[in-house]
Amino acid sequence: MQVRLLGPVDVTVDGTPQPVSGLRRKAVLAVLALHPGQPVSTAHLIHTTWDGAAPTTALNTLQSHIVPHRV
Repeated sequence: MQVRLLGPVDVTVDGTPQPVSGLRRKAVLAVLALHPGQPVSTAHLIHTTWDGAAPTTALNTLQSHIVPHRV
């Protein structure tokens, strides 16, 4: 798997690019990709994804972005 963050944000799996839709999903992906092999706290993901102004639904929204999606 390869994550491309410059230009169109996508994830390449077995040589096939899979687009990533949504600004929040792209932000979560970028934070995780910039910390490979390291744990990233939910607090950090929420703070970074919502630029410090997270709604009360941020944790649920974050979980929906993390759950694997079938391609």
